Amino acid sequence: MATRIYRVLLLAYPRAFREAHGDDLVRWFEDARRDGRGSRRGAGRELAFWGRILTDLARSVPREHWTAITMTPSHTTMGRGEGRMKLRDLGAEVRIALRGYARRPLFTLLAVMTLGIGIGAASTIYSVVDSVLLNPLPYPEVDRVYRIGGVSEESPDRIYAMSYPNFITLQEQTTSFEAFTASRVTRITLLDGDVPESHLMAMVGDEFFAAIGVQPAMGRGVSREDYDAQASVAVLSHDLWTVYFGGDPDVLGRSFTTSGGPFTVIGVMPEDFIPPAGIYQGGSSFWVPLSLWPDTEMMGRRRSGWLAGMVRLAPGVTPEVARAELDALSAGIRESYPEVGERHFGIHPLIDHTVGSIDETFLPLIGAVALLLLIACVNVANLLLVRASERARELGVRAAIGAGRGRIVRQLVVESSVLAAGGVLLGIALTYLGTDLFVALNPGDVPRLDEVAVQGSALLLAGAIGAITALVFGLAPALLSQTGSLNDQLRGGSRAAGGGRRTGRLWGGLIAVEAALALVLVVGAGLLINSFARMTRVEPGFELSDVYSVAVSIPDDGDAVSGHAFVQEVVRTVRDIPGVTAASATNVLPLSGSASYQGPHFDGIEYPRDEDGSDGYSTRYQRVTPGYFETLEIPVLRGRAFDDGDDANSPRVAVVNEALVRDVFGDLDPIGATFTLGPNGLAQGQFSIVGVVADARSYSLTEAPVPEMYFTHAQTTSGFMYILAESPNADRSILEAMRSAVAAVRGDVPPRLPRSLEEYRSTSIAGPRFYASLLGALAAIALALALVGVYGTLSYVFERRAREMGLRKALGATRESLLRYMLARGMRPVLVGVALGILIALPATRILESFVFEIEPTDPATIAVTTIAILGAALLAMLIPARRATSRDPMQVLREE
Repeated sequence: MATRIYRVLLLAYPRAFREAHGDDLVRWFEDARRDGRGSRRGAGRELAFWGRILTDLARSVPREHWTAITMTPSHTTMGRGEGRMKLRDLGAEVRIALRGYARRPLFTLLAVMTLGIGIGAASTIYSVVDSVLLNPLPYPEVDRVYRIGGVSEESPDRIYAMSYPNFITLQEQTTSFEAFTASRVTRITLLDGDVPESHLMAMVGDEFFAAIGVQPAMGRGVSREDYDAQASVAVLSHDLWTVYFGGDPDVLGRSFTTSGGPFTVIGVMPEDFIPPAGIYQGGSSFWVPLSLWPDTEMMGRRRSGWLAGMVRLAPGVTPEVARAELDALSAGIRESYPEVGERHFGIHPLIDHTVGSIDETFLPLIGAVALLLLIACVNVANLLLVRASERARELGVRAAIGAGRGRIVRQLVVESSVLAAGGVLLGIALTYLGTDLFVALNPGDVPRLDEVAVQGSALLLAGAIGAITALVFGLAPALLSQTGSLNDQLRGGSRAAGGGRRTGRLWGGLIAVEAALALVLVVGAGLLINSFARMTRVEPGFELSDVYSVAVSIPDDGDAVSGHAFVQEVVRTVRDIPGVTAASATNVLPLSGSASYQGPHFDGIEYPRDEDGSDGYSTRYQRVTPGYFETLEIPVLRGRAFDDGDDANSPRVAVVNEALVRDVFGDLDPIGATFTLGPNGLAQGQFSIVGVVADARSYSLTEAPVPEMYFTHAQTTSGFMYILAESPNADRSILEAMRSAVAAVRGDVPPRLPRSLEEYRSTSIAGPRFYASLLGALAAIALALALVGVYGTLSYVFERRAREMGLRKALGATRESLLRYMLARGMRPVLVGVALGILIALPATRILESFVFEIEPTDPATIAVTTIAILGAALLAMLIPARRATSRDPMQVLREE
């Protein structure tokens, strides 16, 4: 199939070039396809391959045509009286084309806008895909940089975090890597400025800068000596150096104070350095040795995964060799340390963990713009065919005075090329506008969004689309315009004007294709819009309105008690704000898309086990303060909620949700049941269940409630918390009051992320809202273009049948019967197209399966509604030309003929 498509594209070259080099180009294409089959292909990579093909065509096709035009052949085969083709003849034909379009401004504007919209949409999406998926990460020899960590047979393409002991073991024993590092990002407060500032600090292994392949622009990176000595040294980002240190060139050796203690500056990163988001360092302000991590107990747990590992392959080492070495070492670790279970280690390219599964997200957009572009091209072809038919008498005169068939075809191709050039220029302008708009709207789930920009390859793609449109969609009408005898053309008869039945079938086919493509796109948009509407009606199980939050980092004063006291004092201060009816805190904000997990071991009952067969049960959990359920109005169904008596000195307690009760206890009463957490749990000792609360969609609106546990913050530890306040009828000024309340407790703790929970709800559905809106806009444009095509084509076709309608009226036919007859004839290709579109849509919409919520991708109601909408819109589009054609006076029509 791909080879046949490529052969069709080769028709863009001059005939002589195809005869000389066509077979060689096809063989080259097939070799290129075979060479690419060994790599992992996705929609983005397939698009890149065809992007390169179209780019090559855009470069070489105009060059070969230019060569063919400017050459002076000894013998010409273009037709009688043409002589030799010279460059000034081409200029004259371009001027003729421009004058002709100037006389038809509406036609010209419509054709250029149609083509420009299609090219602009395609080039915009290509720019985004190219920037996000296809452009390599901005690190030297990035194809040698991999993410390393735990892997499982159930999810072989996913890398899990690794423990510190496993990191040290692998770093010391592996030989396949030039550099091996691990990192953990944490938030810390800079205290030397006028106002405390919260920043991300990346704690990294000593080989981090060698692994990423970028060294500081000033000074040096973290050395092995710094790491072993646990030296409090830091490498600054260029932004932090510029803003916080004023770009001081003598910054090396200076100290700065943070909530985690003082650090000495040893280096500054280059201005264009982008922290690797594939190991969660996006937005990091400075880098310090990982050996400074304060929780020594966590660093000693071999099963506790909390580090993102990264390696650089040694020169000449393949990923397969590295994976074989890791498999052997994994077996040794499992044998020496049975507590790690069945885990083993693997590597995946860093780019895969940077972009994630965004290529699957882009797939519907790529398909949508492809359909829109096809509709635009078909529309232009329809318009050009109508125009060529209208010019039958003019073309007949040219033929009568000696212009050969080749000369006339060339003139029509030049005219379509001029039209395509206008469409390309408009498309390029729309590409810049669309790319900026895509970034500004921020779907919320697109990685590397700050790197998105219009690439040169996108402009070449626009040019290639224009060239192909001019040559393919312009050539067909040009050839069809030459059907019929010269006598018919000079008389302007129907055969010359319309190309007879062949042209009628072509018009009908083009209308059917437009209707089919538009239906597929409108059905897809309808599914996403229907899904989004259902999503907005979901009840999360807790109160969103009138609840506000700020995030705070808990000061590290050396003991957990002071952290608990700080959180309790902040909650009490916020609760005293006028208008606040309830206040509390949690470490996991509802609808934030984040989650934490624990493995409780329940005493005395049978319960589900982990996937690896270990004696544990994986469940989500939150750390909360007393009043949390009251603040969010989550009903307590059994037992009690937390109170101030549940402190560090009292028995450990927990509250669970209904989903956990169903999953673990069934019909048993969970109140009073006990459990312990695993050796890597957030707290040691036995817990008692004291309450059951209603289920809530705490992770996202689209995920059904899952088993969840709540622990009181006073009996566990946490590095940060979200402070929540319920204040009916308040505005955003309450957030400033909450910030002031935090500052009143600790002036060195800057509150972050002041937002309402309604804003978090809006953010949680930002991606579905964006894609539903974008696909809806593309579908609306496609439908409008299709209707314009139907209207324009049938206006001409119905007008050409005015004589027939006049005769039918003269013979006694009523206007109503003629109108029904015309509409029935016009709706035939639309009905064929809609039927074809339904057949295409049924399998095509399967790619939306992971995007829709509580609706099937083949939802009959959505397909029925969109089908009726398209049929109704098409009927309205053809009603005006049909009424105009049947309202003509029979005698006037006969006199005109």
